[in-house]
Amino acid sequence: MLIDSTHPLPRTTVAFLVAVLSAPFLLPPRQSPLAAQQTGASPQAPAKPSTRPSRKPASQDDTESDPDTDAERIARLQQIIQEDRQRLDELRSELETLKSRTEEQSATVMQLESSYVEQEQKIEDLPQEAADENAKQLRQKLSELGEQRREAHEAFNLVIQRRKATQSQIATLEQKIELEERALNRLLGVEPEPEEPVDEPAGEEPPATPLAEPVTTPEADSTDDASAPATPAPTADEASRDAVAPRATPFDPRVQAARRKLEVKQQALDEAEQRVERLNEAVDVVAENISNEQQLLENASQEVQLARERLAELRSRLNEQTDSGASEDELAAMQQQIEETSRQLTTTIETRDSHAERVATLESQLAAVQEESDEAIEQLQEIQSEVDSASRWLRFMESPVAPHRIADWLIYRGPTILFIVLLLVVLRWLIRLIVGRSVRGLVRHSRSGRAEDREERAQTIIGVANSLTTIVILGTGLLVVLDHAGIDVTVLLGGAAALGVAVGFGAQNLMKDFFYGSMILAENQYRVGNVVRIAGIAGLVESISLRRTVLRDLEGIVHFIPHSQITTVSNLTQGWSRAVLDIGVAYKEDVDHVMQVLQEVAQGLREDVEFRHLTVEDPEILGVEALGDSAVVIKLLIKTRPLQQWTVRRELLRRIKNRFDELGIEIPFPHRTIYHRQDLSEADAVFGTAGD
Repeated sequence: MLIDSTHPLPRTTVAFLVAVLSAPFLLPPRQSPLAAQQTGASPQAPAKPSTRPSRKPASQDDTESDPDTDAERIARLQQIIQEDRQRLDELRSELETLKSRTEEQSATVMQLESSYVEQEQKIEDLPQEAADENAKQLRQKLSELGEQRREAHEAFNLVIQRRKATQSQIATLEQKIELEERALNRLLGVEPEPEEPVDEPAGEEPPATPLAEPVTTPEADSTDDASAPATPAPTADEASRDAVAPRATPFDPRVQAARRKLEVKQQALDEAEQRVERLNEAVDVVAENISNEQQLLENASQEVQLARERLAELRSRLNEQTDSGASEDELAAMQQQIEETSRQLTTTIETRDSHAERVATLESQLAAVQEESDEAIEQLQEIQSEVDSASRWLRFMESPVAPHRIADWLIYRGPTILFIVLLLVVLRWLIRLIVGRSVRGLVRHSRSGRAEDREERAQTIIGVANSLTTIVILGTGLLVVLDHAGIDVTVLLGGAAALGVAVGFGAQNLMKDFFYGSMILAENQYRVGNVVRIAGIAGLVESISLRRTVLRDLEGIVHFIPHSQITTVSNLTQGWSRAVLDIGVAYKEDVDHVMQVLQEVAQGLREDVEFRHLTVEDPEILGVEALGDSAVVIKLLIKTRPLQQWTVRRELLRRIKNRFDELGIEIPFPHRTIYHRQDLSEADAVFGTAGD
């Protein structure tokens, strides 16, 4: 910054600006006290900003140079805080000096502005007949005042910027001291500042988040544990009426162990979050220091530029005065100003270089703190994952499907349910045996039909009876098992009653659709993906339900057909399909040769790797189908997989056409010869009349 001889820049201020932002935890030989308190490691050397003793084993030199005890860290942190407070006092003193400098520069600017305006007014009031020499002197003085005014404005702006940067540095240093005091209090085991306990009296407890709900009630758990021996055991009747997964006892050691594990993980998560928060604050402080230092560096660079311009101007004036024959006193005064400006330029350059070095040092320290913050975030994510896993495990242990709860359920419920299932199996076997013998006996005593017909009828009746018996036994047994398992079956019975009421009030058509649909599904008449023809509508089956079938025809139209309206079903893709080709050749061709060629072409398609999986059997040549008006028709058949007959047919037609073209076999087409009357007259003129 350019300061004239009336307002020299104190050398102590320049030296102070070099170290104004030297936050102790950012100096190269030290580590952030906040980082040291969090990691439990000693400060690190600047040459190894990424070395982390907690991550890898320290070398012997690191062990000798880094303190390992809390006492050494506390002493070092106290020394750092003391140095920061001293620097804070110096910054405040410097701010007071800058305030007075601001007032002085403001007065100088106002004085120069007033002088410049007066000089302009003198030039304007100068009469036209004034001597040129007088006007030239006034304009020269106005130019000098303008240059001084410009320099004063620039100097004033730099003082204001420097004052703002100093104020920002004071605020940053106060924040840094606050962070260091928090770190010192943690090392000393002192509680945080009093406003935190006032706002959150239960600050030691983890937040009541859904993830840590089991952790927020340790008192209730301990109360349950203490009262567990006095809790009476459930009776047999009460146990039989419990839910699906009854509680074994009020005290479950597995659940308590899962809760304790979650509490430990949650506590570690809280500590990791606090550590990340502290590191983020440290990163913000370092970044603020860098911003302030860069501002000071920019101010110093501008001061260097102004000092160089001022020095060049003074030297130019000295040369002009020397050429104009100025007195020795004037030349000596000008030379003294040049020497003073040169010294200020040297000091300002040193200040700028020191700021540049300081910016580089702060940026390296910011990288180190940022690296530590990134590692802390990674650790936080790992701990968060562990907390989530522990929370899921606790919920699983408390759920009815936990292994120990299932084991308890099997112990309490298993024998009874197993006995009921065995009883139902035996009952079903006995009923099937009785029904089978009874039906066979009745049918054998009947004299209608042959013995084979009677046996088939007996098998049909036995099958239907067995199906009905199985449905009744399974339905009844399922209700009994559900009731003994602790599930209320009244809801199921209420649903069955509602269904009966719906049927009684006229849902016969709907029930008919359901009945026909069950028959279609049971008999496997068609399924989704088949191409069928129902009630004159052909299309692809898109879906089947108990009530209706959905078809989409070739034009993309969707048809909904109720099952009660289905009388005949034509399944075009049941089991296999067939491609039918009628090949027409000219009458002049050898039919046997053509049939041999067709056999070879169809067999080649059958053996092709691309189409082998689409065909089922070898092709079949039926022979001459018809003698048409223009061609001899030969019929060719080939079995394909369902829905692939059209693909095979198109490929086979393509190959037959290409093969016929190679062999010169003619594929005729209908043609007609037309004779015009004029053509007949010309023919008579040339060849004579028909009578001749």
